[in-house]
Amino acid sequence: MNFFSSVLEFLNSIWTWMTPGVQALASWGALLPASVGFIAALAALRTFRLRTRVDHADQWWKRVQYGLEVAKATP
Repeated sequence: MNFFSSVLEFLNSIWTWMTPGVQALASWGALLPASVGFIAALAALRTFRLRTRVDHADQWWKRVQYGLEVAKATP
C-alpha cells in the first residue's frame, strides 16, 4: 500500500505542477484551430504560387524547344 500511495502522491504533485500550464493552454485553445487553418492556408497559397511559376517555366522551355525544332527543320 505504501508504494501505491507514493506513486499517487507523485502523480498528484505532477498534476498540481502542470495545472497552470494546462489552464493557459485551455485559454488559448479557441485560437489554436484558427491559427492552424491560417498557417495551412498560407502554405497552400505559397505552394500554388510556386506551382504556377514552375508551370510557366516549363511552358517557356517547351516553346523554346519547339522554336528550335522548327528553325532546324526549315531549310
